[in-house]
Amino acid sequence: YGARSFSIWDASGNQVYDSGNQFAKIIAQRQKANFNDGGGRKKRSDDKGVEPEAVVAFEFNGHQYALIGLERQNGVMIYNIDNPFHPHFVDFCR
Repeated sequence: YGARSFSIWDASGNQVYDSGNQFAKIIAQRQKANFNDGGGRKKRSDDKGVEPEAVVAFEFNGHQYALIGLERQNGVMIYNIDNPFHPHFVDFCR
């Protein structure tokens, strides 16, 4: 999926999770009119996707989270990663 997902890798270098096309599905549902538009460049969904470009992992109130910054949507995907094999989507903030 390239610049369309995020992955979690264990200390041995094995991929234990990949979000696949979740970002696209969530953004299409929440921002249908601007889906992958990124500020006026229509017809880019098949070229670039949402372009995740930054990630921060942190602990808050005893839970582990990942914030994944999306360039084209100017927002952040929030995932609970308490179980790195089965993260779950929490919210999208813009």
